[in-house]
Amino acid sequence: KHALISAGRLAPEKRMDQVIKAVAEAKRDVPDLSLDIYGEGGDRKNLQKLIDKLGCSDCVRLCGFRKLEELYQEYDAYVSASYIETLGVTLLEAVGSGLPIVSYDMRYGAQMFIDEGENGYKVPWENVEELAKAIVRLFTEADLEAFRKHSYEKAETHLTKEVVKKWKNLLC
Repeated sequence: KHALISAGRLAPEKRMDQVIKAVAEAKRDVPDLSLDIYGEGGDRKNLQKLIDKLGCSDCVRLCGFRKLEELYQEYDAYVSASYIETLGVTLLEAVGSGLPIVSYDMRYGAQMFIDEGENGYKVPWENVEELAKAIVRLFTEADLEAFRKHSYEKAETHLTKEVVKKWKNLLC
């Protein structure tokens, strides 16, 4: 299965509704596509209504709050549509788990963690159609193994030993 993960507060600014719409659209070209969304929040009922309305409850699940450290390995890629807190821990965890990322091209997070066409895709903000196309491209054209490897390499610069070196260089 082509399994996507997304995580965050279930709040309008996290744009999980756009992730759901993009997955529902991408499923036309990637029939075994699935999405698990982890998190809780006030938008949960609205998101479930959207899932039901789009008829994608067979492939999109709201999974509640869970510790994600070991769950990332169960997925093929991470998807994000958030326009706030874009330098989120989940993006770092995803890339550190070797996951390719598909995201809106927002400052900080996506620009720090995604090298276009090497470990994921960045698409214009608020463009659900382009988000869907990027998901399809990831699973139909990309070399997922090479993308995973590049994500691991990208994460190395954020390891504790590397961050300590950077601080020492800055302070000394």
